[in-house]
Formats: sequence, C-alpha cells, structure tokens
Amino acid sequence: MGDVTRQEMWTLLGLEEVDELVYRALLEHPGRMPTDVAARAEVSFEEFDRSAATLVGLRLVRRVDDRLEALEPRAALTALARQRQSVLDQVGDVAQDLGMTFGAARLKADPATLFQVLRGRDEIVQRHIELVQAATSSIWVTATPPFITGTDEATDAVVQAALRRGVRIRVVYDTSALRDPVIYEYLAESAGRGEQTRVRPDLRTRLILVDEGTAMVPVVPETERSDPRAVVIARSSVTQALCELFEYHWAQAEPLHEHGDRGQRSDGAVDRELLVLLANGLTDQVIAHRLGCSERTLRRRIAELSTQLAATSRFQLGASAARRGLL
Repeated sequence: MGDVTRQEMWTLLGLEEVDELVYRALLEHPGRMPTDVAARAEVSFEEFDRSAATLVGLRLVRRVDDRLEALEPRAALTALARQRQSVLDQVGDVAQDLGMTFGAARLKADPATLFQVLRGRDEIVQRHIELVQAATSSIWVTATPPFITGTDEATDAVVQAALRRGVRIRVVYDTSALRDPVIYEYLAESAGRGEQTRVRPDLRTRLILVDEGTAMVPVVPETERSDPRAVVIARSSVTQALCELFEYHWAQAEPLHEHGDRGQRSDGAVDRELLVLLANGLTDQVIAHRLGCSERTLRRRIAELSTQLAATSRFQLGASAARRGLL
C-alpha cells in the first residue's frame, strides 16, 4: 500500500475536509467565539456546527461554556489513531475468518480452485508481496539455489513491515548459501532484523507458507527460454502436509550463529565449527567471514590443527577429526 494523501488520512480518522478546516481554525485561534471561528475557517455556521459535533465526538475538542477548546493535538490525534487501528485490527481478524469460509466453500464447490497458477517473475513477485502483506502470525520459508536476496526493495519492505507488526518469520536455507559472502551477509542482517534463520545441507524444497494455511511453491524454474511458474495453494490437507515438511526441515537445520555469539564461544567450539565448515567444502573466504576472523588467521589455525592431528592435507584433517569425534 502506498502513502495516503492528507485528505485520505483525515478520512481514515473519520473527518471530512470541512472538519479539518474547523479543527485547524480552533487550533490557530483559541478562545474565539464560534461565529468568529467559522468565519476564519471560511465555512457557514451550519457547517461549523456539524463539524463541531464531529470533533467533540472524536474527542479532539471539548465544549467550554459557549466556546470550543481544542485538546492537545499530539495526544488527541494519537489516541484517535490507536482507536481506529484497533478497529482495523478487528476487521483483519474478521477478514481471516471470512476468507477461510470463502475458501472452504469454493473448494467444496470446485476443488480446482485450490490452486492458482502464476506465470512470469512479475506475477510471482507481486503475489509474494500480497501474501506477506496478508500474514498475521507466521511466514515460513525454505530457500534453495539460486538465491535472490536483497534485490527487490518492495519485497524487503513488506517483510520488514511484517516483522514490525509481530509476524514470526522462520527461514531454512541450504548451506550452499554460506559459500557466498554477499548472501551470508544478507542472512546475518536478516537475523539481526528479527528473522529466525537456520541452514541445512542438501535442501531441495523451495516454498513459502503464510499463517500455516496458504503456500506458494515454484513448479517451473526461470530459464532463457521460458518464464518461471509457481502455484499458490489454498488452506487444505496439501498445505498441512507442507507445514509438516517445513517443521521437519526446521528440526534438522542448525541456527545461523551471529558474529557476537561466536566471539563468546570457547576455542574448542570454534575449532569444531571450523572443521565442520571445512568438511562442508566452504571456501577460506566464507569460513573466515563466518568465524569473524581474517583469512590469514584462519589459515594459521588450520595449520595448527593439522599439526595437532598429524594431517598433511585438509582431507586428512577432516578424516582425523572425524575419527576423534570432533565432527
């Protein structure tokens, strides 16, 4: 949703244009008689009288003897906005219930309505944005190569807005994401914003689940010769199965540790992570980035571990570590 105009803002609060004129006149000319305020607002007395009743009802002004007195606008307007937001939240709850009723009725009448086929990247991105905007409790994602992160400002904006309104976001990435420093940096930033991020090897499933009910799954990848295809699946036994699949991947995945956490770990814990990362085939650049050290420091530590474990190659280092139960 884009930025609203000033008049749209007043309308959302329950005020018409004439009400704004009267309200501003009361703020700018306190203590004046009603006829004087009406004249300064350039409205008829009948319009002034109707607006006065509206403003009093919204608790933006109060009657004092034969005059109107505006209340402190920061407090009064904030209170009114919160009241309206509470109503909008209730509308959202009702919309969720009605949506479930609507979906169940359509599915019963025609099972084919369970699926919505999306064609082309633009259509997929737009539907993705709509799903995130509609989320009220949770967004679950599994991500596999190719990774496209941080490239769409509109998508990032709605994700951050979802986090601000309390939506819980959990994402499982394939460990290949850690091999790219740019992608890894994005994951760390996402975790810092409040996303719960985990990684696991050999992840093959790519999906988005919203409020444990609606799913979006790619079915045809984008190539030079064809546009991508995806399918949106309405709440059903299919999405229930996909939720269980996500929970399986989540349980199998490991948390993405932030740099601050690594700095507080013991040398032994850091060495174990180093060995695991080596075993996963990550590059020195990515491992150093993950451990929060320079590549020179990393290579020196690998050399020290190789000496301790009597290994002459990284392959032997991994094998020796595995035999000693360090992996």
